[in-house]
Amino acid sequence: MSEISMENKLQLVGQIRSRYEQDQSDLFHREQILYGQYKKPDTEEEIIHLSSRIRLIIAAALTALLVTCDNMHLQIGSYDTETIFTMISYDVGTELDHILETSGLLTP
Repeated sequence: MSEISMENKLQLVGQIRSRYEQDQSDLFHREQILYGQYKKPDTEEEIIHLSSRIRLIIAAALTALLVTCDNMHLQIGSYDTETIFTMISYDVGTELDHILETSGLLTP
């Protein structure tokens, strides 16, 4: 496998982040259209405020659901709350570093 320069690695990481941000923006607009609440925001500040508010509501609802299921010893699908807590605390960054190291894109 050919040696990849640090500049190319940084460029790849930048492209991945850019694509992720674009996908998140597209998802947000599709949700707005789906629920019939779409209006073009006037400023970028309004977009950030609306996105933050939606994320906060979703996070609060999921937290309440998880706490309720934990207190009542219920399962969500086939997962108990202990498994869900383990999934939440899983470090994705470590796994991503491992994948990049094995592919030769990141040196240890």
